[in-house]
Amino acid sequence: MKTKLLLVLSMAWICTFHLPAQDLRQRLDMAPGSICRDMVRLPGGTSIAVGEVTGAPVPFGWVSMLDASGEVLWTKIPFDQNLASAYLKVVADSDSTFLVGGSQFVDPIQGTNMLLFKMDVKGQLLWSRAIHVNPVDAFSDMDLFDKGVVLLGTTLDQETGLDLVVAVLDNAGNPGVIRQFGAAGLETASSIQYAGPNGFYIGGTTTSYTFPGNPPSAFLMQMSPTFSLSWMRLIGDQDEQHVASMALDQVGNPLLAIHDAGGLGTNYICNFNATGSLIWANSFNTTALRAMTRSPGGKVFTADDHRVFGLDVDGNVTSAWMLQTDPDFNTSGLTIGQKGQYMLYGWNAMTQDYPALHLIPDPFTSNCDVGTAIVYGQPYSPMIINELINEKNAGSFAGFPFQMIDIVVNRIIDCQTTSVASTTSADAQLIVQPNPTSAEVLLQIPLQGGGVLSWYQMDGTLLSRLWIEVTDAPVQQDLASWSPGMYLVNFRHGDRQWSTTVIRTE
Repeated sequence: MKTKLLLVLSMAWICTFHLPAQDLRQRLDMAPGSICRDMVRLPGGTSIAVGEVTGAPVPFGWVSMLDASGEVLWTKIPFDQNLASAYLKVVADSDSTFLVGGSQFVDPIQGTNMLLFKMDVKGQLLWSRAIHVNPVDAFSDMDLFDKGVVLLGTTLDQETGLDLVVAVLDNAGNPGVIRQFGAAGLETASSIQYAGPNGFYIGGTTTSYTFPGNPPSAFLMQMSPTFSLSWMRLIGDQDEQHVASMALDQVGNPLLAIHDAGGLGTNYICNFNATGSLIWANSFNTTALRAMTRSPGGKVFTADDHRVFGLDVDGNVTSAWMLQTDPDFNTSGLTIGQKGQYMLYGWNAMTQDYPALHLIPDPFTSNCDVGTAIVYGQPYSPMIINELINEKNAGSFAGFPFQMIDIVVNRIIDCQTTSVASTTSADAQLIVQPNPTSAEVLLQIPLQGGGVLSWYQMDGTLLSRLWIEVTDAPVQQDLASWSPGMYLVNFRHGDRQWSTTVIRTE
């Protein structure tokens, strides 16, 4: 009975299936000029993008919701555009809400505060909070954790210069603690990552402690689950070091991407464990390491302005793709979707600034000018010093009432294609035998030519990919280790492709 039901579902799927999502490259026209700072994918394929309008007399933030095809569903901006603001980070809190963090000018006395607000997918503002420490406070990053949300920023302390600020709120926006970290110099925050029982990792740049002749240096610090400082590491040498991005690896250890400004310039990644010991460090032949993220399957991806590449657990490059971005494209970040798509976002600095989005569901089958790239890495030996900085409780929370209004945003599509799974050719088929199967299958490739053979789960998750050389022999695939269910197999040769479903039984 189960087999018959699966066969019926299989026939229905063959009639309706399309490869997941679209290949898309587009710009958003937000006259008089805007940039995109961050983006997050929500369950169901929609996305939230945030940034700031740059061409107005006073810069102000914006929030947009896009559907799975990149169409703008709505865009919100502050009602009072005379108060400067910038929205820098967005995180998905649930299926129907998300949090936006940034900086907001409040008044001449308080100056600029860190700002956090919550919205639903209809664009309704649910609540907002301002975090005030000193007259000049700036938001840098945030992350969700099991008890709420933690914000990272900087404050201008008149005694010690720039210090780090960590502010904590619960899921309802109720205030928790505000901690200030700093020493005699300038501490600039870049990124914060929640690592479960290991607490939080914070990356940034400091001039408080220097290598010989070297301000500033990169740093990585661990903060305990109770928000006290556990350890700190300075990373660098005799030249300026700047933290570009940070992520966690498959087991929750921090990865720190750093730019060494000395000599010809070096871009490298350091992998540390939970006790602050270096696991590995590799440098890469890239213009920068502007963004790093981890896929739901645990693989780490990083990007510069034109390339995206994956790393294995030892920091070796596993795959790399070249994107035909505009020459003036600036990368803000990289997001991996639930179905394996990656989205590179930022802005184009043309006659005016345009937020620019590159959504690539499958780089191996994309028609939006995506090709393979050559990225190589080699071992790197950074100098590492153990240091600590001072910490104290500081600052206050306050409500910041404001309104959001709609604006109309048009999109400019540079490239958009749809990949259909069913073949358009009647002279060849992708034959799989036996089907259903409890173990292995043999596939008869429709063309006597090279191509890419890919296996997917029915939700679009890629399971394996293999380049098939010119051959008449059937290709063997062992499914014994896969769970019982339905799978899609796809073969692509040039701009032609063939697909069918395969049932794995008990």
